[in-house]
Amino acid sequence: MQLARLSNSNLSKMLGIDASYVSRMRSGLRIPRKSTGLMMRLSAVLAEQIASHNKLRDLSDIMGTPLRSGNVAESIFRWLYARGMPANVQAVRNFIEQMKNMPSTDVSLIPLPVIPEIPNEDYYMGDKGLQQAVVRFLSSVINNHSSELRLYSDNGINWMTGDFKALWSGLMAACLRNGTRIKIIHNVDRSVSEMIQAIISWLPLYMTGLVEPYYSTRPAGERFTCTIFLDPENACVGSFGVRDMADDEEYSYITSPQKLEKTCRYFDALLARCRPLVTVDTVSKPQANAEVYSIGNVQLVISENCVTVNKLDAPQKAFTFTYAPMCRAFRSFADSIEDNT
Repeated sequence: MQLARLSNSNLSKMLGIDASYVSRMRSGLRIPRKSTGLMMRLSAVLAEQIASHNKLRDLSDIMGTPLRSGNVAESIFRWLYARGMPANVQAVRNFIEQMKNMPSTDVSLIPLPVIPEIPNEDYYMGDKGLQQAVVRFLSSVINNHSSELRLYSDNGINWMTGDFKALWSGLMAACLRNGTRIKIIHNVDRSVSEMIQAIISWLPLYMTGLVEPYYSTRPAGERFTCTIFLDPENACVGSFGVRDMADDEEYSYITSPQKLEKTCRYFDALLARCRPLVTVDTVSKPQANAEVYSIGNVQLVISENCVTVNKLDAPQKAFTFTYAPMCRAFRSFADSIEDNT
């Protein structure tokens, strides 16, 4: 309602109900049944009003799932009634929905965005500064046709939201169009739901086969944060700071060959204690002892030590997870399917 700029009174008039009933819905005192039709009308009004204010991207960030025009009201309806799920199960559900709607992996179809002018500084401050440093860094990678990127950060992900998320996706797609390979170490000290949402944002890039995702077996700790966005041949964005001080975080833009070589050694030492987070492969027949669930064009295969999500229509891909907490989240999602059935 905040995105739609609707008050209780405005919404109640559009739905033909009393404003006090809207208030009780917002507080959780009343939850209409799906069968009444009220929630579908509510979802339709919200979708129309949010679209009219050009806030669909913000809505997508809140819901943690991509939105397609013409399907927004239905997506809002499903999301509202799924809010009772645990966060990790809801994240798995979002992942499955994203897989079902995954388009072509042809990164050439993702247009190169308009790149804003970025000042050439030695240091950049806070989330805004990190956005500027990343734009400068990825622009350099594209112009130099760099062969490999190495990425790690245990900072928060608040900087990658709104309009910047689309800019980042376009720049990353341009890197992959050049054949740049990417090694990324994901931070597993985040919650499972946050990790899955991060993987969702990377899915179109994972589908190219040029991205190698890992997770570190070493605990990150609660005191300090570190960021390494490294192009070994040209530049690096790096930081070391105190956790929960994102506004004061200072990001260095490094081009010195000696410092780049030293940062490469840091990253390789970190990678040496990592394991693959997701492996992307061709779809194969599930093993005989696996549990198999079909959700539209997606097949969920749960084995003893791993979980595989198969996309059965084009582009066919198999995503296999071995990180135990994520496997448990997929198991909980499968249990919820059985319960609903």
